[in-house]
Order: sequence, then structure tokens, then C-alpha cells
Amino acid sequence: GYEDPGGNPDLTVSLGLYYLVQNQRSDGRWSAFDGGGGSLSVTADALRAFVPYKHQTLSGFPGGDINIDDTVNDAVASLRNTQQVDGTWGGNLLNTAFAYHALKSAGAVPIYQDATITYLENAQDASGSFANGDIYVTAKVVKALERLDTTVGDLVITDISPYGAPVLQTGALATIEVTIRNDGDAPVTEGTLHLLADNYLFASIDLASAGIV
Repeated sequence: GYEDPGGNPDLTVSLGLYYLVQNQRSDGRWSAFDGGGGSLSVTADALRAFVPYKHQTLSGFPGGDINIDDTVNDAVASLRNTQQVDGTWGGNLLNTAFAYHALKSAGAVPIYQDATITYLENAQDASGSFANGDIYVTAKVVKALERLDTTVGDLVITDISPYGAPVLQTGALATIEVTIRNDGDAPVTEGTLHLLADNYLFASIDLASAGIV
């Protein structure tokens, strides 16, 4: 991903995420403009922006640490709870595509997922397009239907602790024990575990080679 030059490579992204957190409404949505009502399309876009940073914390801002998952969970709940039993969001094709894609990106399952898929598929015209040949809507529906598989892995580090008695002297080797749990819906077969301290990368472990997955 993007890195800023200088001492804080995450400055730009962190400031952007903080701004989004501060502007999330109490109902879990975002507005298109200051003081406006909750917008489904804006909420879907904002939610997708947070997905790469799930399980992370924003630090150094007024008010204390910010858990990204809290923001994501509020947005997911807002979208899930406003879905109608026919699988749509307000009977609107574009809004349904927005909401469905955002939820899938966040690893969430819509309450009426089967109805959503049926609705989107049945909205296709004989030409293959959606909304009477609307290129934009067609692209958004295709993008939403691209993410039908909800079985994904979700590795979470649950504990990091010293292994054995630590040796407190310069140059001494230390062993740590890292506990990892898969909170996802499918096995994880590959990946790399990066261990950092004060932004210094001191170890990268290939999960498959180490026999962890």
C-alpha cells in the first residue's frame, strides 16, 4: 500500500481514516455533505475504505485510541438492518448493488442474501445490461455479483507473550509465543506474519512454510 515519506509512513491514511471516523453518524452511516442525511452509496464507499484496516487501531488522536472494527461494525449493522425482505435496499437496483458489494467486502452476510442475488440476477436485460443499458449501473451490479463467496479466512492474533524466562542483556536472544486464531469461515492456506515493534519489522514468517496453516 501507500506509504508517506518521513518518520510516519501511515500519516496520510491515518488522517483520512480519522476524518471518516469522526464524521460517521450515530446510525452508522455517512452523509454526502456536512449536516446531510445518511447516504447509502457514501456509506458503502466509506465502509470499503476501512476494510483493509480491520482489526487495527488508530492512535495518537484526541479522545484516545480508535478501534477500526467499531466503525466497521456500526456501518455493517446499519446496512444489514435496513435491508428489505425482498433482498433490496429501498427497491433500488443501484443502492442494492452498493450495499451488497460493501457488505461482502467487509466479510459480512446480508440478512436476505438469497433474495438479493435473485433480485440482481433478474434485473438483467436481454442485452446483458442492467437498468436499460446504463453502463454505470451495469458495472456496479457486476461488481456486486463478483463477490458471492462469503467463505473467507480471517486470522487474528490473540496473544503475544515471552516463551521462557527473558534474558535482559544486550544482544541476548529472546523467544516469543504468538497465538493466532482463524475467525473466518474457511481455512487459510497461505500468508505471511509480520512482527513489528515501534514500526521496526523484526520478523516475517511464511505461514505455510512454517507449518502454521
